[in-house]
Amino acid sequence: MLLEDCRNGKNNWVTNVKSLLENFGFAYVWLNPTTVNPVSFHIMFKKRVLDCFTQNWSESIAVSGVLSSYKHFKVDFELEPYLDILPKKIRFYIAKLRLSSHPLKIETGRYGINRIERHERLCDYCDTMNSILY
Repeated sequence: MLLEDCRNGKNNWVTNVKSLLENFGFAYVWLNPTTVNPVSFHIMFKKRVLDCFTQNWSESIAVSGVLSSYKHFKVDFELEPYLDILPKKIRFYIAKLRLSSHPLKIETGRYGINRIERHERLCDYCDTMNSILY
């Protein structure tokens, strides 16, 4: 019944499955499901979804001005091994730096009424650009 509804243009979970298959380049599975090995298909589909996600993640970071420091810290979509060995307090500060959630002028100058142009966001302590990584 759901398959028939899908064929008649009604939206249900079967329609969503069909769309997912088509969007990730597996329309042939929808058209000929009996010719597909379920075990190998599951592995291929999961890999394709992860590859597409990783590519979109990388692309969105590359074009984002807000994440300009993050792209220096995070090159690959994976857990950084050093995060498991650092003390919690240091991990906390590294996370704040990586996510631009810190009080450096390069970030705080972006907000509020007194917005400062990026090239004018100097360090409050040493009068240098604190945007070396940016």
